[in-house]
Amino acid sequence: MHAAVAVGPGAGPTEQQLRCWAREHGDARCAPDTVPILPAIPLNGLGKPDLPALRALAGERSGRAVTALGARRVV
Repeated sequence: MHAAVAVGPGAGPTEQQLRCWAREHGDARCAPDTVPILPAIPLNGLGKPDLPALRALAGERSGRAVTALGARRVV
């Protein structure tokens, strides 16, 4: 499983910190394998997360093809 996070300037969580947080606050089996930190989540023409673009980013960062990626906004 993969997740993508956009952080603002000056915010400094690392990928490892985010993965640990996900394990602590949910089922450990559901913790993401990768958490690319992006300057912004790519959006499609309707203003929703652009899943094909996120899949491509996750595949580039992990060095393998990604077939499924969910997008969720955490407030």
